[in-house]
Amino acid sequence: FDYYERKEKEDVKQSHLIEEYPKDIEKKVTLLNHFKSYLDQNFKKEEIEHFEDLPELIYVKKWIKTRHAKMFRLSNKVVQVYFKDKTEILL
Repeated sequence: FDYYERKEKEDVKQSHLIEEYPKDIEKKVTLLNHFKSYLDQNFKKEEIEHFEDLPELIYVKKWIKTRHAKMFRLSNKVVQVYFKDKTEILL
């Protein structure tokens, strides 16, 4: 898996095996394993596999939660806003 960490306003990518990773990200790997288990139990394998063909992983760089919305800035510079009334906007 790839692990991105923000250092001095720059994203640093580290690649690890799911069996071998630094001790300081153990809680995150545990969460990742729980999420993988959930996907394996609730989705067909074909539905998950097509994500492996993506050229570049898109991830959340920044986020903020307010009373009215949750906002995410993604690594591809897209901004997603999810409003409390269940509406969404992509910028």
